[in-house]
Amino acid sequence: RPRAHAEPAAPGRLPPLPERAAQRLERLQAALPLSHGAWDEPWEVRKAEYGSLFWPRDCSPAYGELDREGIGRLLCAASLGPEDSFVDVGSGLGKLVIVAAVLTSVRTAWGVELSPSRHQKAVRGVDRLCEAGAMDSAECGRVRLVQGDCADSLPEELLGASHFLLTMKRSHKSMRHLRDALRDRPLATHRPRVIWSVAHNLPHCRGLRYRQRFEVEGFYRPPQRGPRSVGAGGHTKNFVVHEYTLEAT
Repeated sequence: RPRAHAEPAAPGRLPPLPERAAQRLERLQAALPLSHGAWDEPWEVRKAEYGSLFWPRDCSPAYGELDREGIGRLLCAASLGPEDSFVDVGSGLGKLVIVAAVLTSVRTAWGVELSPSRHQKAVRGVDRLCEAGAMDSAECGRVRLVQGDCADSLPEELLGASHFLLTMKRSHKSMRHLRDALRDRPLATHRPRVIWSVAHNLPHCRGLRYRQRFEVEGFYRPPQRGPRSVGAGGHTKNFVVHEYTLEAT
């Protein structure tokens, strides 16, 4: 079994959002309830999509959302620019993809989601934000949402992205397949790729280097309906983001 990377004794702290970014995020947050609605995913949908009550093997049985301000602080601190592209692996309803498109000047903000129903809701949500003017044309043009598994074939442009966010257990398993493809695709900037892993320390592999970790406030698990009341009650807690670089070979 691959050994995990050694990590610092204490996580670092992210700087607050710049004032303009904080104001922009506040306006976006106000628009999201109308564009995406309340979270409601019956257990019947999960069973129909995956053939079982819970998620595929190595997936969490409950849906959760990372705090958008916390991830926004992470993205802004990384100074993502037009030469960069961002990928959220396990993007759910696509809200973090939208945050990346709105708060940074990335060339493209990608979301990859396994669930067909979540992907469809994410696409509708982006369309509503654009139609309502909550996102301008440049921001809307940056968003790309893909339905599928990272272990499968993905668009070549996505594989050329510079920054990846891994948010679920399954995304870590899929990343083992994905990283082989990334190693063969050096960035035009000749920089290593950045990989952020939420809550999990990645195992050692060739070209992967541990850099630092951050504690971020706000992982929200909303109440969910189901015969076993999975995730019932809704709660919020902090989470740790581990940062790595991946060198192309």
